[in-house]
Amino acid sequence: MNLRCLALPLAAWCGAVFLPVSPARADGLGVSVEAGLRTMSNSPDTQKAIFEKTGGLGIGAGLFFDHGSRFRFSIEGRRLTRDGERAFAADRTSPAFRLGHPLQFRMTQGIGSAAYRFGKFGPVAPYVAVGAGVASWKEQSTIAGL
Repeated sequence: MNLRCLALPLAAWCGAVFLPVSPARADGLGVSVEAGLRTMSNSPDTQKAIFEKTGGLGIGAGLFFDHGSRFRFSIEGRRLTRDGERAFAADRTSPAFRLGHPLQFRMTQGIGSAAYRFGKFGPVAPYVAVGAGVASWKEQSTIAGL
C-alpha cells in the first residue's frame, strides 16, 4: 500500500484529534515541538524483526496561527530515523528472520491543516478540521560492503 495515499486522511484525522480546543484570545502565532513513540501499527512483527523493537522515538515541530477565536491554521513536520537489519519472511504468516545486512530507515512527514471552532456549548467546544500532507521515506542498506 502506498503511504502517500494515506497522507490526506491521516492528516485530517490528526488535525481533528490533536488540535487543542482552548479558545484563542486574538490573532497569534505559535510554535509547537513534539517527541513521541512511533510504531508500524499494521506490521509490528516485521518492525520487530527489522529493528529488534516495536517502537521508536520520532520528533517534530510546527507553526500555527490563530485568527480570532474561531480559526487555526498550522503546518507541521515530523522525522523518524531508525537503524536495523534487513529481514525476510516467506509470507504474511511466516516468521521473519534477520539477514545481517545493516539498514538505515528515515521517514519525513509534512502536514498542513485549517480548523474552524464552533461556539462553546457548556464544557464542549466542537470544531472541524481539514488538512493535507505528504510522507516520504528512504532506506539505505549495504550488502557485502557495496
